[in-house]
Amino acid sequence: MVYGRLPEYVMMQSLNYSFDYQGFEILIIGYEIGGGWRMAIELRKGSDIEIIRDTANVYPDFDSLRSMAIWTAHAKIASKVRDEAHQ
Repeated sequence: MVYGRLPEYVMMQSLNYSFDYQGFEILIIGYEIGGGWRMAIELRKGSDIEIIRDTANVYPDFDSLRSMAIWTAHAKIASKVRDEAHQ
């Protein structure tokens, strides 16, 4: 075994999923690492863009990551909408 390299049978990839919600364009990006999947979310409304990266968690598969990312995006957008209403 050669240390410092992944075995040749390990396939690393990235997948994405996008949708619109309450005027925001949401792009979910999942990238595979050795032990699972990491998440990034891009929230876009007009020229405003916010990137959310979850570097604390590793998800077992893209479907699990996508479910958590959808929930995270909805919660963040709800917070933004509340903040805008109070301004």
